[in-house]
Amino acid sequence: MTVPNYVEKLPASIKARWVALFESVAKKEGDAIALIAANKWLKRQIKKTSVEGKTDKAFFIEKISFDLSDTQLIKNTDDGEEYVEFILTDDKMIKNGDIYPTALLKKWVSQVNSQTFVGDIDHEEYNSIVSNTETVEQAASIIKSAKRGIAKTVKAIFDKGKMWVKAMIDKRYSKLIKSAKGVSLEAIVTRDADGKIVDGDLLGFTFAVNREPVNPRAVIA
Repeated sequence: MTVPNYVEKLPASIKARWVALFESVAKKEGDAIALIAANKWLKRQIKKTSVEGKTDKAFFIEKISFDLSDTQLIKNTDDGEEYVEFILTDDKMIKNGDIYPTALLKKWVSQVNSQTFVGDIDHEEYNSIVSNTETVEQAASIIKSAKRGIAKTVKAIFDKGKMWVKAMIDKRYSKLIKSAKGVSLEAIVTRDADGKIVDGDLLGFTFAVNREPVNPRAVIA
């Protein structure tokens, strides 16, 4: 049997285990049953979040706080367009023990400056998408297309361990953004054998209206 495209795109270790399971079941039950068994196993791997650190790749959401006490959340350009500037994340440990390496943050800065990333409000539906797709890459594709685009990145910089982002705002969502408790990043991360994050791809960001933050170091510019 030809290995499905969604399996071909997986990390080598996951692909090898999928193929081994498929071949083992196929000898006893046939290809159809083997495909079902191998995909059920694969879905269980995807459901394990990056917090558990047991897969090569995992969908990951980080919630970061805004300090709104002495700042103006939404600002205006000279042309009257609205924008917001914030620290999306930093290279220090967050509450779940994860640390984003400096090299990864610089990579994400380059990604933001070479392409547009879209913001959304909250992300309860994302967990459902992850649970009902066979690969993390499929989930990432659906999540990107599902975003409502309430804000779009225009620039990012890395400075003193912090990843700063500037995003232009769709004015229809200004009130919602002003009520945000924080901002989340969505990414697919790759971990080493010890569970430490070593690489990853940024998917976008989300203004958290109904979620509590986990990184108190992020503030509005």
